[in-house]
Amino acid sequence: LAIGHGEVRGVRFAPRGRDGLTRVGGGVWPVESAAAADGAGAADGAGQVVASDRPLARALGAAQAALGVRQVVLALPLSRLLVRVLRMPVEVRDDLVSAVALQMDKLSPFPGEELTVSCEVLSESDASLWVFAAAMPAQVFGELGSALDAAKLQVVRTDIGALGWLRALCGPLQLIRPGRRIVLLDLDDGWDLLVLDQGVPVLVRGLGVMPDVDTLVRELTLSLLNAELEAGAVPVADAVIVSREAPAAGLAGRLEALVGAPVRHQVPPTPDGGVEGVAQRTAE
Repeated sequence: LAIGHGEVRGVRFAPRGRDGLTRVGGGVWPVESAAAADGAGAADGAGQVVASDRPLARALGAAQAALGVRQVVLALPLSRLLVRVLRMPVEVRDDLVSAVALQMDKLSPFPGEELTVSCEVLSESDASLWVFAAAMPAQVFGELGSALDAAKLQVVRTDIGALGWLRALCGPLQLIRPGRRIVLLDLDDGWDLLVLDQGVPVLVRGLGVMPDVDTLVRELTLSLLNAELEAGAVPVADAVIVSREAPAAGLAGRLEALVGAPVRHQVPPTPDGGVEGVAQRTAE
């Protein structure tokens, strides 16, 4: 399941052969207000109504009933998380989670609030590790947990929607090629930015909903400067805007001027690419 802007999107897969997956179900469930839902609860798999007036709990309950599952992998939007790509000495590998948790506590804009932290190694050399780190404030974790409990769902793994999209788009957009590439997504919950070197993220940032092109370009400029500070100044090979609708007038030209490289627009090959990518990441 993936939580996005105003909806829960889900797919169900079954094993196919030794290494493959085949899709056996899926759907989209709007996160509606109580008024929009006419006060009706969402039925669970046993036909019982989820007693909750919380929109997310109702949407999750409807997904549970439709997919017929109790255990799920849950993908969250970047907007709900604190994320960083960290360059760390290879010596911390044996105690990586503790080292990452310490760094995320230092970077957290939520002073004094408990964080739930996780990480994965993106690449490594003889001297250093590139680590993707994500942290969720305890308050957000509690709200999600309450909605999941109401829907009678158990989360066995968490992931991030933007990383699912990256996994799904790597092949169609040929993102794993030499050089630096800029991927700007407008798919789940506002704008997400990924800066890739040889297909490996060196910066991942949720920009959120932008009121206009000027504000978006300003945030992109700051983010790309940060990528240069963290990963070095590398010429950009190309940039891609991935969105279901055509980009706002002038955005592609402004981005091209900013990065000094061609910019193309890509409609996602499938609307479920993000959650399907999460399923692929889970299987792998």
